[in-house]
Amino acid sequence: MEAMLASEADVAFEEELQRNPYSVGTWVSYAEAVAKRPATARNAVYERAVRSIPGSYKLWKQYLEDRLGQVRSLSVTDPAIKAATLVCERALSTMHKMPRIWIMYLRHIVRQRQVTGARRAFDRALRALPVTQHQHVWPLVRAFVQQADVPVSTASALFKRLVQFDPAAREDAVHLLLKRGRPAEAARHLAILVDDPKFRSSRGDSKHAMWMLLCETIAAHPQAIRDAGGLPLAADEAAAADATAGGGAASLASAARVERIFEAGIRRFSDEVGRLWCAHAAYHVRLGQFERARDIYEAALAKVGTVRDFSAVFDAYWQFEELLVEARVARQAEAEAEEGADDGAEDEAVAPPPLDAASCALELHALRTGGAEGLASVSGGGAGVSQAQALRSEVQLRLERLEALVARRPLLLSAVLLRQNPHNVREWLRRADEYSSRGQAADVARTLGEAVRTVDPFQAAGGRARDLWVRLAKEYEKSAVAACGGLPLAHGASPPELSGARRVFERAVAAPAKSTDDVAALWCSWAEMEVRCGNPKAALRVMQRAVTPAAAGQKRRIFGQQAAEADADTTSVASASVLSGSTATATRSSGAAGAVGVPSQQALAFRSARSWALLLDLEEAVGTPETVAAAYDRALELGVATPRMVLSFADWLSGQGYHERSFRAFERGLAAFPWPQAGELWSAYLSRFVERYKGTKVERTRALFQEALAAAPPAQAKDMWLLLAAFEERYGSVRGCLSALDRASKQVAPADRAVVYRRWAAKAEEFYGVVAARQVWEEAADAVAEADAADVCLHFASLEARMGEFDRARAIFSHGAQFAGGKDDASLKLWDAWKELELAHGTRESFRTMAMRRREVQAATTKSGGYTEQELSERAAAMNRAAGGDGAATRAQKRQREPREQAPGVDARAGGAAAAATRHEDGGEDEDEDAGGDPQPKVARGAEEADVGRSSPAEAVTGVAGAEAEADDGELDIDM
Repeated sequence: MEAMLASEADVAFEEELQRNPYSVGTWVSYAEAVAKRPATARNAVYERAVRSIPGSYKLWKQYLEDRLGQVRSLSVTDPAIKAATLVCERALSTMHKMPRIWIMYLRHIVRQRQVTGARRAFDRALRALPVTQHQHVWPLVRAFVQQADVPVSTASALFKRLVQFDPAAREDAVHLLLKRGRPAEAARHLAILVDDPKFRSSRGDSKHAMWMLLCETIAAHPQAIRDAGGLPLAADEAAAADATAGGGAASLASAARVERIFEAGIRRFSDEVGRLWCAHAAYHVRLGQFERARDIYEAALAKVGTVRDFSAVFDAYWQFEELLVEARVARQAEAEAEEGADDGAEDEAVAPPPLDAASCALELHALRTGGAEGLASVSGGGAGVSQAQALRSEVQLRLERLEALVARRPLLLSAVLLRQNPHNVREWLRRADEYSSRGQAADVARTLGEAVRTVDPFQAAGGRARDLWVRLAKEYEKSAVAACGGLPLAHGASPPELSGARRVFERAVAAPAKSTDDVAALWCSWAEMEVRCGNPKAALRVMQRAVTPAAAGQKRRIFGQQAAEADADTTSVASASVLSGSTATATRSSGAAGAVGVPSQQALAFRSARSWALLLDLEEAVGTPETVAAAYDRALELGVATPRMVLSFADWLSGQGYHERSFRAFERGLAAFPWPQAGELWSAYLSRFVERYKGTKVERTRALFQEALAAAPPAQAKDMWLLLAAFEERYGSVRGCLSALDRASKQVAPADRAVVYRRWAAKAEEFYGVVAARQVWEEAADAVAEADAADVCLHFASLEARMGEFDRARAIFSHGAQFAGGKDDASLKLWDAWKELELAHGTRESFRTMAMRRREVQAATTKSGGYTEQELSERAAAMNRAAGGDGAATRAQKRQREPREQAPGVDARAGGAAAAATRHEDGGEDEDEDAGGDPQPKVARGAEEADVGRSSPAEAVTGVAGAEAEADDGELDIDM
């Protein structure tokens, strides 16, 4: 003791403690005073203190902190560790209700990697502390079980107690157990979590993720879950199991709950349907319940609603069947190897008997119940059938099943698409085509019958509901035609029995329809079927029914919509199955009592132009002249006739010899149709009238032409004017013909004037000579549209060239050149014709003038950065003025300051053009330079630039023909 008294302070503390050894403050001050001394000195003070006051929490806490801090960095085998542990045990003998002491002790034990000791220490702490203070212990338990050297059984036991205190810890238990290879226990915890509607994941996982994790765990480890007793039951399921006698009820309920978990997941999570179905089937596959797995795959294929889910399930199903086949083939090979080479050769020599449906079903049942031994008992009466033979038969069965699965894929996929949209007409027809390609006529009819009952005409997609009715009727027609040996029209056989197809059409025309065109299309399809089968008169009767309006006493029914004008007592008609064979014909007679209500579209279908067109064709084919005329008259009265029907009626009357009646039919049609529909009728009417009467009724013909031309719009008057001119030329007078063409040139549309002027010029030249034609061409050059101006000038110049007026031809070519800046045929032909004229009758100077004119036109119409050459010059002048100049500083002025030689062959008139050159310095002088030639002298520049503007032919002839353009001797880009 004396050796430990290192200072006078120690003596003071000792004296104080001798007077009062139970003073906590004195002991605490004494411990603080020796805090920097060696551990033995500090420990001695603390030991004396806790022996004097063993119930002091403050002294024990400071002592344990100091003592455990001393051994924190030591090895777990150091004796000081055990000494510190004993100190903790002594402290807990009096401080067992203090959670902080327990925490320091538990951390010390966990740090020593003593699993059993730690587990017992945790147990002691939980029993010693009240429940309200367990929250300080369980975090240490969680950290402890995460250690790799802690057995999973210990971790599971601790978590079972932890979840009773904190249910949220069940999620940590799930992840730990999955990580440590305890999927059954993890699945049990997950099942409890997904059953709790109030649970919220501390890791941020959604209910969807937890459900998918549960399903994947069940599917991946079914046997382990079953061996562990299955999944815990929900409250209602547990009550039902307890109410059932026997311990097997809970086991059965637990197994059934696995099924319900998958089913509930499929119902709740529509985006994971395919994945859940595959997991459900994999659960049974891993249990060896192959038939149950196959049933689940089949149910999945019949219920999935997306192509993605279908592909996932089908691929898994196909792989499952393929793996079963491979396994059976491997077993067969092993069995054959065991039986020996001789027996194997004999087996190969004897082919297995063919399997019908009954034998396949019997053997499949034997395989399900007894395996290969059961199959051997039913194959060949059980005599002489080896295991290899039984396996061979089983392999054959499984191969056939796999082939059937692959063959069913298109139909299964079609069913998925129809579940997505049951009103998809295209998919229904594709499904029927698939059955038809397999030769399954009954399935085709069944599919189409289901389609017409399912598809709503107002929601139909990918087609119209009428297509389904027509296809169904064609199936009945095909069956009837096949029964009578082929098409009756081709082989001369009697018409087939079409009662089934007629029943279908009877139902179709009375079924709800979206538009009158759908109803009319059904009537027309019915009539076309009768015609194909050699019953044209029956087809005529069908179309007569189609165009017969509903009786006044019948009530209309509105399908798919509400109408204010619909009667309150609307009659409802229940549609029967198409395949049932019963007939539901809508009564159309006005005297029938209790007539079936006619839908709105059916009531309006009698005005369909489509139905009337087919009726009129059938009337012309098999009807009488009276019925044909009555049908056409009725169509005109109802206002359903089209211009084509009027033309057909007039043709038919003309063919029957009733010409005046045909003209009256034209009159009725013209009164019914406005322009432009009346244009076709007027053209046919006038042509046939002229053809009929020729020159015998000239005044009446002219009156008809005047009436037509007075009402015709300019865009449609050209043909009638030309027809009038042809009539006047043939049956009237030449003056009348030219007068008609003269008036036509003023009244037709600008785009049609070129055609009229060409005809006028040709007739004028034909009857009065080229002088009259010249006047026509001069007028045409100013009147036609710009698109036709180049072509008109080409014809005009060709006329002048034929007359030997080459200067006038050049002037006209120069005038037309302003419209020939493009690459169209008329522009190219004009330049080619001008070039040929100059090569044949021109000089070097005239050819140079033509070349200069062409370059000017090209420069005026060519865009340079979006601006013409004139626009570029104007912009340059504006920029010069903005910079402080006078606006005349151009590239031409710069070139004028450069010395240049005067081109030979330039006469004195070049000097007189200086004023013109000055006036045109702002634009265009450098155009020839840019085009590849030398700068041009300003000779007759005013005349040339006038040509670029819109000059008249007369001005061009008098001005340009009298002025000769001078050019320098620079190289031209056109060969002479």
